[in-house]
Amino acid sequence: MEKKIFSRRDFLRAAALVAGSSVLAACAAPAAPTPQVIEKEVTKEVQVQVQVPVEVTKVVEKEVTPTTPPQRETKTVRFYEQGGHWQGWVEQLAFPMFYDRYPWIKIEFEPIDWDGFADKTLTQMAAGTAPDVLHGWSEIFQKWVSKKQLLNLNPLVESDFSPADVADQITYQWNTTIDPWTKERFAIPGYVDSQILYFNKDAFDEKKVAYPTKGWTFTDYAEASKKLNYYENGKQTRWGGWYWYGSWTFNSNLLNAFGGHFRDADTWMTCELDKPEAKDAIEWVRARIWDDKSWVNDQQTAALGISGDSGQMFATGTFNIMQADIEFWLSMANDVKFKWDIMHLPTGPGGRHALGDNDAWCMYKGTLTRGGQDTVDACWQWMKFMNGPDFQKLIAFNEGDVPARKSINKQWPTIMRSQFPSLQDVTLEVITEAFDMGHLTPSEQFRYQADAQPIVEAALQQIWQTGTAKVDILDQVAKDVNKAEQDAFNKDKA
Repeated sequence: MEKKIFSRRDFLRAAALVAGSSVLAACAAPAAPTPQVIEKEVTKEVQVQVQVPVEVTKVVEKEVTPTTPPQRETKTVRFYEQGGHWQGWVEQLAFPMFYDRYPWIKIEFEPIDWDGFADKTLTQMAAGTAPDVLHGWSEIFQKWVSKKQLLNLNPLVESDFSPADVADQITYQWNTTIDPWTKERFAIPGYVDSQILYFNKDAFDEKKVAYPTKGWTFTDYAEASKKLNYYENGKQTRWGGWYWYGSWTFNSNLLNAFGGHFRDADTWMTCELDKPEAKDAIEWVRARIWDDKSWVNDQQTAALGISGDSGQMFATGTFNIMQADIEFWLSMANDVKFKWDIMHLPTGPGGRHALGDNDAWCMYKGTLTRGGQDTVDACWQWMKFMNGPDFQKLIAFNEGDVPARKSINKQWPTIMRSQFPSLQDVTLEVITEAFDMGHLTPSEQFRYQADAQPIVEAALQQIWQTGTAKVDILDQVAKDVNKAEQDAFNKDKA
């Protein structure tokens, strides 16, 4: 089943369905006006008279010269977002809606080049050539913010966002798009990303393993992963689980579940990967890959010729539990043919923690320099539109993303089931229930993320992907990160 882009008529019809029932006013013809009756008491000795006042309108002919409102100069907004299917529905549906309201603005869609996206964009920013409105998330934003490349949106938000608009945002997203050091707002929310378990019910049934529950611990998780390994002729053909190893944000929440952290809470500059809790979390994953071989890693999937987004990889059946985010519902609905379901992440020694990310839109600060305030205003209108209810419904219907507006967020399971019959038996309410459970946790970034991240990721590559190192290398990693952070701080303050 191939996902089609909703037409504008389809979208309006479906949006009305999920919004709930409405009471329509009867379309009866308006009643004729009833004359007003006034009783006038007269002092003369006459009968009381009933009068119906008649309004007389004096028509004065006046010659009026028509005036044409001044035309606004067209302003172009360079919009940097994911291409492909995303670009298709935005250009077909969102652009016409936006242009109806802002005919003086033109949006130029520039598809993201994901290869080195964050660092390449940072180079463009330094050169003054970056796009105007950009998509980012926690670790990406911190790289750009620490290099002072994003425009402060506080004045625009204070001017144009009502208290009701602010109250309708997902709280952790709204709060984590502010720089804690300068208090400047660098982005406004776009859609919600979080983290869950996907599991192959057919494999669980075949191996007679109980499905994951809210009560699962990491011990339960490890035991189930081992039981779900498959072998043929002494060779492993399927693995119990898979994890998005290359995602900084997921690793942060893994550490939190074991009581650990990437860095301290006060300065964001002291690395805590040398602490026992952080080592325990990273060791737990290492043991799944290299000790009991119940998790397949990225090098192994590449050797098997398996690639694609998480949904496409899950659909191959190569692994039976997938710990991943919620941004690929189209491929899950279209590609996965076996029975499957979802559940919250398990509880660890540090509690239950799953990604609560701030996928959002920001504005390059160079837009003001090269385009002036009118171009900034044009960019801001586009950003506000995308954060607003109309675009938020479009993003749910056409991309399957979870809306960033509370008023629309709870409608998401209904929207998805209206789109995909294959999702009827999937417990989609796990996604929206997580907002009320309170375990969605923003990821941790270093104050100078661009300086710390390469050091940490190189170590995790050795521990998880190549198996050439153990967690004791994290002692040196912590020292190296601390030095990099201090050097960056000194340079920043010089």
